[in-house]
Formats: sequence, C-alpha cells, structure tokens
Amino acid sequence: MRWFTLISLFATCIGEGILGRIQYDLSSEETPAQLEPRFRRQAQKWKNGKVGSRTINYWFNNNIDPDSQAMFMAATQAWAKDTCLKFEYGNSDGSVQVGFYSRGGCYHQTHSRGSWLNVGCRTLGQITHELGHALGLGHTHNRHDRDNYIMVDWHNVDAGYYHIARMNPGMKLEVYRNQFKAMTTAQNDNYDVPYDYGSIMHYGVPPIYPAMQTRDPNYYRTIGSGLISFADYLMVNKHYKCDGM
Repeated sequence: MRWFTLISLFATCIGEGILGRIQYDLSSEETPAQLEPRFRRQAQKWKNGKVGSRTINYWFNNNIDPDSQAMFMAATQAWAKDTCLKFEYGNSDGSVQVGFYSRGGCYHQTHSRGSWLNVGCRTLGQITHELGHALGLGHTHNRHDRDNYIMVDWHNVDAGYYHIARMNPGMKLEVYRNQFKAMTTAQNDNYDVPYDYGSIMHYGVPPIYPAMQTRDPNYYRTIGSGLISFADYLMVNKHYKCDGM
C-alpha cells in the first residue's frame, strides 16, 4: 500500500493517482534500505565554488517501459520550465541513469559517475521529487531552521521504523532517524530562500505514525505537495546561478 492522495484540483487534467503526494511511505517509497548518503545541504555546494553544468544528461536503462519514460520526461519538463536547466538524452555515461532498479519504488542514489533514479512508483510527484535530489536538492524538512516550522515526533519516527523493520530485516534505526534530523548551519546553505511548506522536497505524513507536525496547523495538509513550488525553482536557479547567465 502506498499512501498517496489525489490532488483534486488536477484530477480531471492528469488522471487519478498520477500526481502523488510526497510521503515517507512506510511500505516502499524511498525506504531506508535504499537510501543513499543524502546531500547534507538544501542545495549541495559546488566543489571549489565552480557551478556544475546546466545541461543534465540522462540515459534510460533497457528495462524501463515507455510509460515510465514519459513520466520521467514530464518531470524534466517541470524542472526546466522555470529554470535555466536543460535535459538532454545521452548514453550510459549520462549523469542521471533512469530505470527499474527495484520494482515498485522511487528513489535516487549517487554513484561514481552520477546518479541512479528508480522510477518504479510511477507517480509524477514522486519522480519529480527524486529528480530534485539528482539536481542537488536535499529535503526541506532537514533544513537547519526547520524547528521554527515543524515539530518531529520521535516516538512516531521510531514506531515507523519498527513497522518497516519487520518487512526489511537488517535496516538500521539510525539510518531511518537521519531522514528526520535537522542539519546544522555549517551543513546547510538555503541561499536565503524562505522555508516552504509547499516544497516538493518536503515530506508529508502517512496516516499512521505521522512523524511531523506543522507549527502552524493551517499548513498540515500543505506538506507533501507533488508540485514544484516557487521556492523550489528559486533554490535551483540560485544553485545553478541562472541569474548570472
């Protein structure tokens, strides 16, 4: 079972279940057994201050079907829409390799030549979220200032871990907990972009063991959005210095 809810405003436009909310799915999505060492900044700082290429090369693994390819392409178009980034199809040396590395889930992992992006979940919001990681974005709820905006229920975090651990033997509690820890100011550079509950990089909450509460209850249903927000675009544009082109 995946805990995705329909964003009703777009239901008639894009079809039921396509635009998924970003939840920490206790059954499959981005499970800790698959988690890579996350970039420890809201946007990863470039080595030696040199900005990375604004052209993102990608490549499809042979095991990916046309529908999943189309879903990934929709995610690239969403990110390119209001940024200076371009996405170009390449070969197996592409910086983002897209395929089914395990069925049923969506996650992003780094490797020596770039990134693997698993698109097994087939929801546009989740794939767009994971592509955000490939572009260098971390989770909004890990920002150093997050405690001003959300409260983490560590009892529910641990309960969620034990729920998953029954299905994923060998999973470590600390790996799971790390997904909800705030970064320090030394680790975290937010480019002066305000905290955004509506960021596509912000986890929502599942119906059981909700790990987070918003300090302003009016935003409780805002977190976990399957749409790229203005702040997300702004973060990417600052990260890639799009205004300096």
